[in-house]
Amino acid sequence: MFLQAPWGLTSLPSPVLPSQNNQHIQDWTPFEDHLAFDWAYYHYVNLQSSAAEIAEGLNLWSATSFKHGSTIGAPWRSAKEMYATIDTIEIGSLPFQTFTLQYTGPKPLVPPCWMEEAYELNTYNILEVIQEQLATSDFKSQFDYVPYKEFNGRGERMWSNLMSGQWASMQADELSKEECNDGAMFVPIVAGSDKTTVSVASGHQEYHPIYVSVGNLTNMAQCTHGNSILPVTFLPIPKSESLSHVEFQCFCRHLYHRCLELIFDPLRKYMMMPMVIKCPDGHFRCAVFSLGPYIADYLEQVYLAGIVSNWCAKRVL
Repeated sequence: MFLQAPWGLTSLPSPVLPSQNNQHIQDWTPFEDHLAFDWAYYHYVNLQSSAAEIAEGLNLWSATSFKHGSTIGAPWRSAKEMYATIDTIEIGSLPFQTFTLQYTGPKPLVPPCWMEEAYELNTYNILEVIQEQLATSDFKSQFDYVPYKEFNGRGERMWSNLMSGQWASMQADELSKEECNDGAMFVPIVAGSDKTTVSVASGHQEYHPIYVSVGNLTNMAQCTHGNSILPVTFLPIPKSESLSHVEFQCFCRHLYHRCLELIFDPLRKYMMMPMVIKCPDGHFRCAVFSLGPYIADYLEQVYLAGIVSNWCAKRVL
């Protein structure tokens, strides 16, 4: 089996709650206590133990407890129970959504394993992530509400932030042609992913993260503020011995695009009509979203654009 923990294998959070006397008390929920948390962290994060190794460790824990007169034993009876506890950890105020995807095309008499497996996409609601980001008051002086053009003393055009570019102006002009969008704020969504940052999960899939930001933030905000670029999802990466097979490559590409469709779907409605949203200055404005640049390496650009690797993409005007 593979783990459903949406944050991958980077770390397990240590819950800390403020007390009335300004000191901090640690709440280990949903773990039984500090020891249970440390044990799960050690095997799940540090060692990345297999299910069999975890089961053996739990048996030894229980045996030691029984030897010293305890009737309780280890907090879990199996690795599956420990995984279930890890999956109930709450991080932040936004819950993860899980989508299960599977190959549904024609199959041979003896299908390869990847055709039979289910793949999990774990994602935040991207609209809620963007709403939280836009409501961050720290961005009050580092936020562009409208596209603009900037010139130096010689009258030469200067290119700095995304909203100062030609693309932002063109998109805003196009959206303003719709009467319902008149006066609305243009909010481009910038996304990016990095397959070099991979969470290795036991089983038939791995994960790699996708990050999002709003293009209205200045470059200064993007570089200096941790809340300016937020993880929104963990894409499934199928693992198979059939990496060179055309059918498997096509499946991976279709899975990739289907995942992106599910991730960005909450924004679809508000790409054609505005929604009221709170801005960093505390005011509420009508906003229209648009998918902006997607930052990725060349191989992922091939996936995104559906072009042939090592061929040049031709722009059709």
